Amino acid sequence: TTKAPVTVAPITASPVTSAPVTASPVTPAPVVSEPVTASTTTPTSVTPVPVTPAPVSAIPTPAAPAGVIEGGDECIAPVGSVCSVCGEGKCVQNPTNEFAIAGYPTISCGTLQDVGYQGMIAVDQCKMVPTLADQKCGCSTKATPSS
Repeated sequence: TTKAPVTVAPITASPVTSAPVTASPVTPAPVVSEPVTASTTTPTSVTPVPVTPAPVSAIPTPAAPAGVIEGGDECIAPVGSVCSVCGEGKCVQNPTNEFAIAGYPTISCGTLQDVGYQGMIAVDQCKMVPTLADQKCGCSTKATPSS
């Protein structure tokens, strides 16, 4: 490798001129000292008000029937529904009929459909429900009738 020669530039003493600095006039604001006096108002007393919590039910309020569609007659499961107890694309037609499986409490077909849509029926159990619900709940591709 060959090294290039280094040339040193000459240093010159150029005159440094500073920019003129002009001090702007500063006018201080007048300070007025007001005398401090005691307040003439009397403080109001605070009366504690008892707090009554709003009543809350331990039993959740059921949602509107899931298969009911305003102005339509086609059964459409709500978005995000987990288990269609009548099977894909079918809704309960007899929501007031009672549905019973051994070992479980008897519930209406409409409630069964709602709890299925809300995910309260395990997916593995949901697979067997449509064959049991079809006749009793009158499953159809029509929307669930309003009760």
